[in-house]
Amino acid sequence: MKKILCLFFGFSYLFYNAQGHYSDNHFYNIYKGDYIDVNGNMYRTINGGANWTLRGSSHYIGVTGAFFIDTNTAVHCTDFELTYKTTNAGINWQQIPSFVPFAHSDIIFMNANTGFIVGE
Repeated sequence: MKKILCLFFGFSYLFYNAQGHYSDNHFYNIYKGDYIDVNGNMYRTINGGANWTLRGSSHYIGVTGAFFIDTNTAVHCTDFELTYKTTNAGINWQQIPSFVPFAHSDIIFMNANTGFIVGE
């Protein structure tokens, strides 16, 4: 069983049974959080990381970064110039244009409509 310990501003979360290598995670409070693994799978916990449930997948292997805008909306980028977005907590994903002509390394959003992609 893989366990990942994350420390955030004095809180610690233990990822039990984390599947594969995770790309990014975000906790909304001490109980509810999401993570996206490098295979595009999105998992959610509602008990502080004791259990994780697969929500859905973009089915793209090579996720390099992700950003969680709110509890339903997340965006992830890939190592092959692709960007995917979910608006229903990972159940469905759609490819969105990024207009960045190089491999993406990470993604961050200032608000729900303005984001930045970095890469190499």
